[in-house]
Amino acid sequence: MFFDRNMKLKRIALRFSVFILVLYPAPYAVSAPPTMEEMWRLIQQQQRTIEELKIRLDESQGYPSVPERQVTTDLEVLERRVAENAARLDATAEIVEQQNTGVGNTGGWWNRVAVGGYGSARFEASGLDEQNAGFTHRRFVLAVNAQPLDRLQTYLELEFERFTELELEKGIEAGGDELEISQAIEGTNGSEISVEQAWARYVIDPALQVDFGAVLVPVGRFNVNHDDNQWVLPRRTLVDRGAPVLPVTAAWTELGAGISGSTSVGGALLDYRLYALNGTTVDFEFENELEVAAEEGEDTELESIIEAEFGPSRGPFEGNANDSMAFAGRIGLHPAPGQEIALSGYVGNYVPSFLDNDETLWSIGIDGLHHAGGFEIEYEAVATHFDGLNRIAEAFAGLTLSREREINGTVEDGAFATHKIEFTLSSNVMATNKTGYWLEIRRPFWIDALNDTVFGRGFADPKLIPTFRMEQVFFDNQLQRIEFDGGSLTAFETRDASINRATLGLGYRPAPEWVITLAGEYTWTGEDSLSGLTNFLAAGDSEDDNFSLLLGAAFGF
Repeated sequence: MFFDRNMKLKRIALRFSVFILVLYPAPYAVSAPPTMEEMWRLIQQQQRTIEELKIRLDESQGYPSVPERQVTTDLEVLERRVAENAARLDATAEIVEQQNTGVGNTGGWWNRVAVGGYGSARFEASGLDEQNAGFTHRRFVLAVNAQPLDRLQTYLELEFERFTELELEKGIEAGGDELEISQAIEGTNGSEISVEQAWARYVIDPALQVDFGAVLVPVGRFNVNHDDNQWVLPRRTLVDRGAPVLPVTAAWTELGAGISGSTSVGGALLDYRLYALNGTTVDFEFENELEVAAEEGEDTELESIIEAEFGPSRGPFEGNANDSMAFAGRIGLHPAPGQEIALSGYVGNYVPSFLDNDETLWSIGIDGLHHAGGFEIEYEAVATHFDGLNRIAEAFAGLTLSREREINGTVEDGAFATHKIEFTLSSNVMATNKTGYWLEIRRPFWIDALNDTVFGRGFADPKLIPTFRMEQVFFDNQLQRIEFDGGSLTAFETRDASINRATLGLGYRPAPEWVITLAGEYTWTGEDSLSGLTNFLAAGDSEDDNFSLLLGAAFGF
């Protein structure tokens, strides 16, 4: 009978030790709960301890130090306590299992949602006559990453680019036979609020994830790693932003769905992203202008101008522009830590349905990152082709009565009113073929003598990072001028051109998410002017090169 009770004591002690380990896991109080394998090892350890106690108990059976009735009472009390907590033990074990399998909830919302972002600003002094020296608020981006379960994730990135304010005023006044409606919009020049990413992910396996929503198009490495604080130099690359070879400037986002993941292949890591997207499309942006001119002895002239700017832009977020899907993908191979080489591509119809003309846009890219002898070598090369630019221009001309329509009329007090509709090209350079590359070489280091200075004090691993970047972009059949008359295309001018830039900078990175950089960049072309080749330099007709001094700061949180 005593042996039976002893075996029952062994079972109760085993269950009780598991109960204590699960409900009061001191070693895991501030970190993740133990895995099922760790739990099993702890239970085995407790099993060995109980076996040792059993042996000692067997050796002391002859000692009448504790009456049998008291032992029985103690066992019954212990059994009751364990029984009362048995359900809680089972529930806790289920939670532990859910945490390790991605099923169920993993705690309060504060443990499942992370808020972060990045921002950057720059001071620039340029040699161009029309480029004023001053500060630029490049962007501030808020990011929210929610992962309610291990296998479910949502992500949002909202960008405020050069943005300070947006104010809308509307008013309506009526009296007698008059009705006056007014509307005013106030904001800063070049401001933009943009959704950079907004997607959800369902994880079947680390090697197979389903992504859907507004995703970054995986062409090249910069677009998918575009956060300013990840880079040292305070200006984005020509290929991705300044004279974009990408169909749309970075950060290029499209609405779609697809698969992604990573897996081990022969000792190397392979990652991929494959998406079906609404796709890039030719779009039109309208601008309103009002010009007032008065010459001595003549009437005042009022001129109202509506400009329709023609160029590629990200696809719509509601439906599809042309009833056809675009496809994009990137496959990267990591043969060792710090080493990567990747291939990427994009293909789709870029013409909206109302032009009744299908034309193909495609891009291909190769990029990589390598570490050797303390150096970091990073690069990207992209080629983009637009089929039928002239046919698209002709189709647009067929829907337009003329390139410029004027409506003249006399207004009060001798003023003369002119209303114009003009057609212009996008600052995002359009060409039949665009090809470009950038190559960046960095050498992080640190000087121990700076540890006790303002540059090193309080920082775990600060770095100084000299950086050199070389860039070139080539345009074949760059669109220069389009003119219509009576619905017919009368002028379609193109040229071949190139733009080059070399940048040398020194970055100070006190922490991985922060960087402050002083850089000098030299930009030049073999053409008469840099004008029309880039969207960031206000070059005159005879300015074919430029040197700029940049001081930039970028941060993440």
